[in-house]
Amino acid sequence: MIDSIKIQVERIKAGDRELYLDVVEVCYDKCLAYAQEILKCSELAATVLDDILVQLWEQRQSLAIDVSIETQLSDLVCSRVLEVFKSAASNRSLREKIWDAIKANQKFLISPILDQEQESIIKVIHNNILQHQLIHQLAATRR
Repeated sequence: MIDSIKIQVERIKAGDRELYLDVVEVCYDKCLAYAQEILKCSELAATVLDDILVQLWEQRQSLAIDVSIETQLSDLVCSRVLEVFKSAASNRSLREKIWDAIKANQKFLISPILDQEQESIIKVIHNNILQHQLIHQLAATRR
């Protein structure tokens, strides 16, 4: 198994675009579902995933040789989704986009595929978004 992973990664690092697209096709839906589950916004999740796929291809020389492309892609998606949430605290339009998507879904469920550390981070970020929303509402009513 490890040998086949190494061969696959080496071929992709060498520029085998068709193999890369085949691998991406296998795990695309799972990665997109993960991003959508956390971000609650299909458009934002697709944009994040597409950016990651382009970045991964452009930086393929830095791929770890002993880790499958699927695993590396999943790790990148997880990291990027958390980065998006963190940046939402200082980016009003992004925060509103996520907030609107959460309200549209009328729920905020933590995915069972998250580990406990990620779940804690997501809860803190979600609470920060709610606090920012309340602060803006209070400020608007005092004007």
